[in-house]
Order: sequence, then C-alpha cells, then structure tokens
Amino acid sequence: MLEMIIILYSLYTFIKIYISIMQIGYINEEKRKTPVLMSAEKYLVAGNYAVANGKLGLVSTFVDYLVFIFWVFAGFAWLSTLVQIDSAIMQAVLFLFGFIAVNYIIGLPFELYQKFKIDEDFGFNKMTIKMYILDTLKSTALFVVIGGAIFALLAWIITSFEAWWLWGFVSIFTVAVLANVLMPTFMGLFNKFTPIEEGELKDQISKMMQTVGLKNDGIFIMDASKRDGRLNAFSEA
Repeated sequence: MLEMIIILYSLYTFIKIYISIMQIGYINEEKRKTPVLMSAEKYLVAGNYAVANGKLGLVSTFVDYLVFIFWVFAGFAWLSTLVQIDSAIMQAVLFLFGFIAVNYIIGLPFELYQKFKIDEDFGFNKMTIKMYILDTLKSTALFVVIGGAIFALLAWIITSFEAWWLWGFVSIFTVAVLANVLMPTFMGLFNKFTPIEEGELKDQISKMMQTVGLKNDGIFIMDASKRDGRLNAFSEA
C-alpha cells in the first residue's frame, strides 16, 4: 500500500512539474503578442509575473516532493521518538503540531520570497517586515489555541468511540460552521473594519442584498490594501 502511495504521488509530482514547465514556456511565447483586453505594457508585466510565480512553484513542488519522501521514510519515525509522553491525546496533538511546524519552516523561505521579492518587484506587496511578524505571531497563537483544541477533541473521539469517523465528521462540520460565523471576529485581529459611508455605493449594495433576500447588520470597508496592492473586496453581512 505504501509503495502504491509513493508511486502515485511521484507520478502526480512529475506530471505537475511537466505541466508547469510547459505553461511557463507557453506564457513566455505569448506575453509579447498583441493583447486584447489590456495594454501591451500591462500584458507583458502580467506575463512576467506569471512566469516568476511559475518558476517559484516549480522549485516549491520539487521541495514538497523531497519533504514527502523524508516523512515517509524517516520523518514520522523521527518525530514519534521526540513525542514520548504518557497521555495519548497530548501525544497526538504534539505530533501534529510537530509535523505542521516542520512543514511550515521548510515552506517559509518560499512564502517570504513570494511576498518580499516577487510581489515586491511587481508592486503588489505593501506589507512591512514588522507587520508580517505581527501577523505571523497572531495567526500562530490562534492556531495553537484553536487548532490544539480541535486536535485534542479529534484524538479524544478516536480513542473513545467505536464510530469515531461519524462523531469526528460531526465535530469538524460544527467547527467549520462556527469558523464561518466567527471569521469576521478573527479577521478583526488583523484588519480594521470601518462602516461604509452613506452614498450611492452603500445604497446599491443594500439594494442588491435585499433583491436576493439577504439582511445585513452593516456594510464595512476592510483595510486589506495595507498588505496588498491588488484589487480586493470584502463585506460583512
């Protein structure tokens, strides 16, 4: 079974790399042709941005494959030797945290290069190092607290119920619903929400929501542009 998983994942990875190489070559050929919907200058910039992301994605995909091989042949055994405690639930939680932490550290250089090199060069990134560190600390704290609670709950369900798959599904589904309800609250830790000013835009949004039968407690503007210069939109209903 393990050999089949390795073969299938290897095949998937090599196909993905092949498609990415072909796509990069295609974009390099097409980016200097006459565009239809934008100026030639913007079309070239868009092509260069896609090529830069594609090249980074190629390296990232290959590293992901090496990480996969590492976990399969040595990583899980190595990590299990580090997490040796009596509590089965805490052992499972720490094991998952360790697995996620290692993958995050390996992927961090790619994230930083994407944000502070590629996006910076093309004028998209507005995030400072200080803002990035604060966001990372906040998201990490949320993940440790909330993610740890969810991991512990699932570990307890698996060790306590014969039909653990059913109760696990119910628990995850409930968490997903609550996450969508509470998402604006969590986003308030990272962004500032300002009520939209009275005017034509607010009236049009309210009218559109009434047309489809939606009610709202307010329409807000989120300052997402302080991190990224690309077009974005967000509303709370």
